[in-house]
Amino acid sequence: MPKRPRILVSRMKGGLGDVLCTEPAARACKMKFPYAHVTWGLDNTYYPLYADYENVDRVISLKAGASGLRKTALAKYDLFFPLDGPERRHEDESGGVMTKSRPHVWCESIGYVPDDLCPRWEARPSEREAIHKGLEALNVQPFEYILLGWGSINTAKDYPYSWDLAKLLVEQGKKVFVVHHRNIPEIEGVVEVVRVPFRELGGLCEQAAIGIGPDSGLCHFCAATKTPFIALCGPTDGNVYFSDYPHCTVLQGQGTHDRACENLTPCWGKPEEHWCKKRVRHAPWCMEAWSPEYLADLLDQKILEYRPHNEDKKEIFNS
Repeated sequence: MPKRPRILVSRMKGGLGDVLCTEPAARACKMKFPYAHVTWGLDNTYYPLYADYENVDRVISLKAGASGLRKTALAKYDLFFPLDGPERRHEDESGGVMTKSRPHVWCESIGYVPDDLCPRWEARPSEREAIHKGLEALNVQPFEYILLGWGSINTAKDYPYSWDLAKLLVEQGKKVFVVHHRNIPEIEGVVEVVRVPFRELGGLCEQAAIGIGPDSGLCHFCAATKTPFIALCGPTDGNVYFSDYPHCTVLQGQGTHDRACENLTPCWGKPEEHWCKKRVRHAPWCMEAWSPEYLADLLDQKILEYRPHNEDKKEIFNS
């Protein structure tokens, strides 16, 4: 019997969103090479997210910043697909902008683009039960709370009125979980989700009614768990980055009239002035159009629109 070819797909750089966006490429590799032994290598920080992933033959943890990975991979595997770089090459070839989503670009680098490019992730039954019990303790029902992403690691992407939006939603009687990774102003009535394990965050995404926030890992986690999301995009082109996500609503900032970056929307900015590197609180015009009141109304509309979708998810979890 001939030996099965051994293939390694790896992603070593980036944050949570990058890892989640890599999942379609790992899945695509197995679809293109169904008889090969496909290994998916992840930075050890994110390895627990997909430790029991079933769409490839094996998932391994790689030491952060592992040196000599290419040499080692070529010695142990017949094919090696490093996913640290294809998107940069795509940007270089297209004049410095992304014209395709990262999952699309990474799948193209493997040579197979599946119809479904939305990331996938599921909590284990025990994790779902733990989330459910935690919600009960907070007097919160599954699929009845809103996840509000406070900001991105790149603060240029931040929505400048997150505090006002969270306060308004609480005043309206909404259950609000604020996801963040840094100190934020105190907001009475919200549940703060900070520095929780990635799998717990995924479980919270899975049972939320909807999420809202800037371009960040939370957007991708909601997409991977089939949770509706409203993506607030200024410096990045959400119509490209989230084009593969069927339950994502993109609001793209374009309010640049009479500004130095006018006619350069989406807000890539002038390279010599680095407009899109500024903190959005110092130059918030690209997101100012979305008042907290407007976003609260939009959340109500989307929660109603996606209620049948969430009811279907609830039935699956209860079965």
